[in-house]
Amino acid sequence: MDICSIPSNADIAGLGVRIATYMQACAAIAIIPIPVLHYHTHIPWKKLLILAFRPLDFSSEGHPDHSLVEQVIALLRRWESTFAGLRSGLFITSVSVLLAAVIQAHTKEGLTVYHGLITMNLALLNVLSLSYIACAEIVLGLHRPHFWRKTILLLLSHLAHTVLVGSFWLWFWSRQSRFEDYSVGSECVTKTLYWFFIPVDSHNTHLRKFFLAYNGFFVYLGLGLLINVLILELLIFTLMAPLSLPSLFAFILYWYVERSMRRARARVLPLHQCIIVVPFVIGPLLFVFFFIYSTEQTIRLNRAALKDAGEESWSYGQTLAVVTASVSVGMLLVKIMKIRKSDRKERRNKASTDTEASAGCCFTAQQFRQLEN
Repeated sequence: MDICSIPSNADIAGLGVRIATYMQACAAIAIIPIPVLHYHTHIPWKKLLILAFRPLDFSSEGHPDHSLVEQVIALLRRWESTFAGLRSGLFITSVSVLLAAVIQAHTKEGLTVYHGLITMNLALLNVLSLSYIACAEIVLGLHRPHFWRKTILLLLSHLAHTVLVGSFWLWFWSRQSRFEDYSVGSECVTKTLYWFFIPVDSHNTHLRKFFLAYNGFFVYLGLGLLINVLILELLIFTLMAPLSLPSLFAFILYWYVERSMRRARARVLPLHQCIIVVPFVIGPLLFVFFFIYSTEQTIRLNRAALKDAGEESWSYGQTLAVVTASVSVGMLLVKIMKIRKSDRKERRNKASTDTEASAGCCFTAQQFRQLEN
């Protein structure tokens, strides 16, 4: 018996929607380490690590690390809008896809299992990217005033989104037959393949139990963020296993160069900052690429069953999605360029001030010697 034809839905699985989601997720993972590098250009790693594990009293200006805390706060303030832009873009994209899926499920055409699986991958990609952003904001804002109040608000908003995603997928996986109305009245069999390391039938009992348990944690007692972070970290370490030797080599190289530069009384080059941060960028990016690859493979496996190629053609909605994502990512890049430009300007001004001060000191000393003679 033939497989039932799947009606296309460009609002959920269209090329433009997918590109917009991929673009923002990759931008989130790639841009987050930049503030860390920016910190390192101003404050040595050792001081930042000591500061991260030391409780501070913000009300005490006589605290030995008070000036360092003020410096960190001044640096972080420049990146607040960048974090907000990343979170807003991913959140809006994720909620839009979820709302489109919910509305589609209650229309006459209904939501197919195929489009439900695509929505699941896109939503999980957004949730885990938002988890990465939340972790970065918490770590970089450890010593900010009102840290706990801002952190709780951040976690609650992220948790609400996670619970929304988990609730939808509990509804989806609890009974797939409600999403197979497109096959009613046709002599065909409903079969949708999902790529989860290997092609798997969506009716597979083990696959269904796994996602019911996984999404159940999103809702039960608000454990969504915790489970996301744990899974993200486990997968990062698993995917980074082949990178263990290069990472070890990078740390040894950094230690050697830092010691050599210290002996020569020179500044550590930015190249070695990049060597340190590369493993922490590659790990999350591999995880993002896994979900992107899974989505595209699922589309490829079911392409023969689609009625038409409407999802691969460019429509007004898909073009709008790509343009919106491009503007969002472009604004982030412009923000980063402005911060770097401002940073270079401050350094030049400081260098010129130091030069003038030293020249003034030398002139004063010369005059003093002339007076002595």
